[in-house]
Amino acid sequence: MSNDDKIDPDYYEVQVTQLWRGRDSRGHILPLHWEITLCTSGTYRNPKGNVYQLIGGTDSFTFDRQANKSIRASQNWRGTFAVGYIPKHKLRGVEYILSNVPITRHDPAWNCQNWVWEALRKLKILGFEIHADLTWTGLQNEMADLLEAWETGDI
Repeated sequence: MSNDDKIDPDYYEVQVTQLWRGRDSRGHILPLHWEITLCTSGTYRNPKGNVYQLIGGTDSFTFDRQANKSIRASQNWRGTFAVGYIPKHKLRGVEYILSNVPITRHDPAWNCQNWVWEALRKLKILGFEIHADLTWTGLQNEMADLLEAWETGDI
């Protein structure tokens, strides 16, 4: 959301937010943590909202929901990308859908990024306003561009 963007007051903007996770014991960069965020209050510079994410590790992933959280407050924040809108009156239904997105455990190739993508696909299939042209590769590219923008000081 930019300073000039106007969101319909009857909708929440659906976003994908990413957070830096650091490096593993061998110095390799860990995949960034992705979560779905809905901006429900706050300002452009300090948005607050609901966070839907997986917590835990490969063998213990669990769905987590946090309300009224500062979306950009973490020093690990590396960007937020708007992917659609949901009507405010359908929030409970959306939360139910997100809490029931299948979680894959015991597969090192699967992580929170895959869960976010599956959640967005599910919302789109069920008729919610997720950008029609959004693809897995496109989302990965947008998130990589945000990381680059953060690293160069553009966001």
